[in-house]
Parts: sequence; C-alpha cells; structure tokens
Amino acid sequence: MTIASAANISIDFLSNEEDYKAVCKLIPAHQKDILRLPDSYQAFKVGPASLKNRKYKILIAKHIQRSFSLGFLIVEVQEHTENDPKQIEQSSVQLNIIHIYVKSMWRNLGIGTLLIKNLNTIHTAISNRELSVTYCSDNQAMRNLTKTINGWSQPEYIYSYMLFSPHKMLPVLKRLESSTQKIKSKVTLKSIKEVSSVELLNSSCVDNDTPSWAFLTLDKIDHCCPEFSLIIFRDNQIIGWLLTFPLGNEILDYRTLWISPKYRNTGISLYALSTVIRCAHFRSHYKLISEAGEPWGKGHFQVNSLNEIMMNFSDKHLAAGVDVRTKLTHQAKIL
Repeated sequence: MTIASAANISIDFLSNEEDYKAVCKLIPAHQKDILRLPDSYQAFKVGPASLKNRKYKILIAKHIQRSFSLGFLIVEVQEHTENDPKQIEQSSVQLNIIHIYVKSMWRNLGIGTLLIKNLNTIHTAISNRELSVTYCSDNQAMRNLTKTINGWSQPEYIYSYMLFSPHKMLPVLKRLESSTQKIKSKVTLKSIKEVSSVELLNSSCVDNDTPSWAFLTLDKIDHCCPEFSLIIFRDNQIIGWLLTFPLGNEILDYRTLWISPKYRNTGISLYALSTVIRCAHFRSHYKLISEAGEPWGKGHFQVNSLNEIMMNFSDKHLAAGVDVRTKLTHQAKIL
C-alpha cells in the first residue's frame, strides 16, 4: 500500500470509549500511562478524560477491511483570540503535534503522512492556522515525514537538559548566585500574576528584536506556572521575562528566558533565573509568593539554539549537573 492507494485506510477523530481502548492497545507497554515526545519535553495523559478535553484532538488510523487500528496522532489545539495584540483582526489556531505512532509492520507506507494531512480538517473556518512539531533530532521517521509533506519550515534546533534532583541543581545555583550578587539593586522582579496581560502583550510586541519563540501570548500567560514566572523591570519598564511551565507534578520546565538586547551580558537574566531556582527547588529567600508548598524535585531547561543567553548559560553552568541532554528539532507549516 502507498499513499496513492490508501482507500483501505480511514482516518477519524477519536470520539468514543471503543476508540480510546484501541489507542491504548497501540501504545508500547513502557508508555501505557503517559505518552512523551520526547521524554520530559512534552507530556499528555491518555485516559477517559482525554475524550472530553477540547484542548487535544486524537486521530486514529484504521484498516477498513480488517477493522483494526494501525496508528494514531495526538495534537494540542491552541486558539488565539482577537484580544491578543499580535493578531491582525482575526482569530488564529496553533496545532502542536504531541505524539504520532504507527504499528511497526505498517510503517513506511504513508499512514503517518495521512494522519498529518487530516489535521487540515481542524478549525477550517479559521484562515490563520499553523501546525508545528518538536521531535528528537535522531528521529529519522519524523524527519522523513516533514520532507514528504510540502510546506514545512527549515528545522530549528532546541536543546533539552534534565536535572533529576535539587542536589543536582545546587552547584548550578551556587554558580549563578556567585556571578549575580551585584544585580539585585538594579532591577525589580515581579511575578507574572502581578502584571496585567495587556501590559505583557504590548511589551512583547514593542521590541522588534523579540523572536517568535520568545513572544508572550495569552496561551503562554494562562498556562505558565505563575508563582515561578517572572517579569523583569528596570526604571518601571519591562526589559525581559522568564516563563516556567509544569511538566507533571515533579518537573518545572524553564522554557522561555528573554532579555532586551540593551541589557544582555549584564547578568540580569541569570539573576532572574537563580531567583526562581532558589525558590522553586529549595523554597527559601523568595518574597514574591505567599505560600511555600512542596519544592519541585526536577528541573528541565529547554533552550532554543538561537537563544545565545541560554546557550551560554547551559555551556557554563548546566554541564556540572545535567543528567540527560537531548537535541530536539522544531518545524512548522501553515495549513
């Protein structure tokens, strides 16, 4: 079978308990509870609740004549409204592929391509739609899929660093704090929940040097970890931000650290980073939150290769404590 003779394959959205059970049978034994693409980068809980969660869509590929499932695709749906100043008088939709799986004996036959192409049926009434995927750079199957389907952007590379315990974080923290002792009096750090969404979105758009991966959006603001996401002020002006996100109950993901070009190489961004690490993993000396709670056990750093600040930080400070380092590839296409 090839894509040209795919009449025997049906692609449908998962919509009932029977389809859910079919998807679970496809998942390898070591991934029965959580699908990850790759480990520690993006997580999605597969369970009965996923059938009702509008944020995710699940496509399932079935063999029509033999009535069994061949593969599935999970996509996260992010809708942006007109309230976001970045949008041009219309809504937009961001589709992020979370996981794609095809049975081993049915691979290289075009099923993965069919699953991705059927994402075109999501939110067809909205003209501004973008599809994106992030995968391990050594995942040749996914790389081949993006080559097969026209319109994908050139690859961007992201480095994923995982530290498995506060003990591993301690040498990182000490290095940061020793190099940023004089920065505290020069800037003001505020929790993201202390700053209005309008001010945040406007500040993200004003600076023409802000790359797309660092833009603040309503979706990021709504889903980040508010206690440990900071906005950096100097002279009452926003000059940068650090956004963190929860990955499950144990992992704090340090996803976006951005500082205005004017204030780079000053130690300000590293001061913000050390402040969050100190509070999140050691629960001490942090005045921005009122409840201490349990410390985060693990830290995950996701660094875009174009982010010179974080790349330098990773090379100088993370090397001593990193347990797992993974190179990721990110690509996008307009639907």
